[in-house]
Amino acid sequence: MKNYHTISDAVNNLFQEGYTIDYTTEAGEVCCADHLSLIKLPGDDFEIDKIYRFQQRKSLNGETVVMAVSSPGQKVKGLMVNVYGMYEKKR
Repeated sequence: MKNYHTISDAVNNLFQEGYTIDYTTEAGEVCCADHLSLIKLPGDDFEIDKIYRFQQRKSLNGETVVMAVSSPGQKVKGLMVNVYGMYEKKR
């Protein structure tokens, strides 16, 4: 598996590898809604092929995770990008 220095490098390369759908999660399903179709995959109908983690430079508590996701049964591949971290409320 490749190591990427930036999130955009990872996303661009994975897009070239055919991971072209932008996935989100909703109620335990992996979902994608575009102008042509609505794709919903239950948890057991997709696989995480690759995971890349990026530490946020400004904060040691935050990271972004890029996941390459596929569904062999549906013959679709796409990406999920999640941001994790501790966030303070401004007073």
